[in-house]
Amino acid sequence: MGTRVAERFQAHAFRSAAVDLPRRPATRCGTIARDFRARTHRTGSQAWPSAPAPIPTTALCLEWLDAANVAGARVIDYGCGSGILAIAAAKLGAAEVLAIDIDPQALLATHDNAKRNGVAQLIIARLVDSEAESHDAPADILLANILAGPLESLAPAFASRVRAGGRLVLSGILRNQAEAVATTYAPWFDIAPVVVRDDWARLDGVRRPTPPPPRPI
Repeated sequence: MGTRVAERFQAHAFRSAAVDLPRRPATRCGTIARDFRARTHRTGSQAWPSAPAPIPTTALCLEWLDAANVAGARVIDYGCGSGILAIAAAKLGAAEVLAIDIDPQALLATHDNAKRNGVAQLIIARLVDSEAESHDAPADILLANILAGPLESLAPAFASRVRAGGRLVLSGILRNQAEAVATTYAPWFDIAPVVVRDDWARLDGVRRPTPPPPRPI
């Protein structure tokens, strides 16, 4: 299933792409990602530090979604760009998707693409550090396809945004950066072996419970 995602995924830009997913409902987990199509019809800004080679990294994240149980989950797509991952998660049965980006144009593109794919009611598009962000409930799944540097700096924030037992998926990472990023997240997440394609890597992990504070002596 995962191989088909990489073979059939056709995106020529990560930002501000017109995204068309199948109109029929997904009957099994692989339907959306296997048939996924994206085509660019305008060029947007690159204010968010997205990976310069988006096809392998986005495909790696779509493969993970293919294999995961997304139904009923609360999902965060951090660095959402044109909303590809947020829309795929919604199409695969997520109860709610919070799409976050630093670029207002990315939020407009995500909203437009969610609407044209019939999932606008499931996706909330929001700027990074908006006031409402601090009141969000922890997510079941957090996806972030950005770059290694921002991912490392965001580790404590991401740990606070994923519930115990929840899943973390990171990409936009070069193969030789994966070990350092995994080490950064190790205090909070049990990280699975790295998955690599074309020198780009994906990390995924499970949030460990936060230990209770020590009892006073």
